[in-house]
Amino acid sequence: MQIVRDANGGKFNLKAIDYSKVDSGSNIFQNTVDVSSIAKATAAEFAVTTAVAALTALQGIATAGAGRIDNESGSITIQEENLQAVVDRIKNVDITTENEEFSNLSLLTQTGTTLIAQYNLLRSNLLTLFQ
Repeated sequence: MQIVRDANGGKFNLKAIDYSKVDSGSNIFQNTVDVSSIAKATAAEFAVTTAVAALTALQGIATAGAGRIDNESGSITIQEENLQAVVDRIKNVDITTENEEFSNLSLLTQTGTTLIAQYNLLRSNLLTLFQ
């Protein structure tokens, strides 16, 4: 039994299935089945029925495990696609355009700082004139 974590951090048990050990105490896996009498035929039928039930139960367990693995695989595929989209977006950044935008914003910041400095100087000169 192996405990596996899914994409959401949940845990589930992944059970290994060994079909060769499914016998249920019968001799059904031998090459010959003796049906020479009603009692032996009934015993053989019971053994086959028991083996089929055991295999059906094991198939259910295997199918559930396969479904869980398929679900997690789909989740991983979606996460991989999202990550690839982010990587592509980063790779496609146009450095020239970004530098131009940075230069424009830097120039606007410098212009604003200069205007504030001139305003403060004019205000100071006006206050001096009024005194």
